[in-house]
Amino acid sequence: HNSVLPHTEIVDMKAEKENLFSKKLQTSIESALKANQQVLLFLNRRGSARALICNSCGQAVLCPTCDISLTFHADIGQLACHYCNFRSTPAAVCTNCSSSDMRFVGDGTKKLESEIKLRWPDAKVARIDSDNADLAHLQSTYQELASGEIDIILGTQMISRGLDIAGLTLVGIIDADSAMYIPDFSSSERTFQLLSQSAGR
Repeated sequence: HNSVLPHTEIVDMKAEKENLFSKKLQTSIESALKANQQVLLFLNRRGSARALICNSCGQAVLCPTCDISLTFHADIGQLACHYCNFRSTPAAVCTNCSSSDMRFVGDGTKKLESEIKLRWPDAKVARIDSDNADLAHLQSTYQELASGEIDIILGTQMISRGLDIAGLTLVGIIDADSAMYIPDFSSSERTFQLLSQSAGR
């Protein structure tokens, strides 16, 4: 078909003090909300934080089975493996060097959702990712989105395709380049596909 990709603006976050939202994205969201238009925010990372790492030695808390960093979910107060579903309570001390200087890094969709609710408390917000992906929730969320009840929809790649919502005029992609650093020869191509699919909403 003869459609073209929408106008896209890349924001260099090194110049921004905010962790999640650039000033440009904040202004654009506020303008869209004032005009009663809908916003889609795409962040391809579930949970509240991507990892719990030690500031002293740099070691991340890993899944004992899969050997990948565990994702923190603040709503249940646990670290979880997104492959085998192993769960544990966040450690206060590093198992590698015994330092107590531990910190969470890398924001996920749950952190993004709480940040949006703090910044725009009057906006109706919905989140879709595989943590809440049962069919009933997806159907009711889509109906609310299509009828204009939801102001801001956010989520992972589950919302990057298939949505055709007339009132959706702004797409914000958070940490757009992070997927390019996955050690896979096709990661840059997959990133472009995800970004172009999201923008096409």
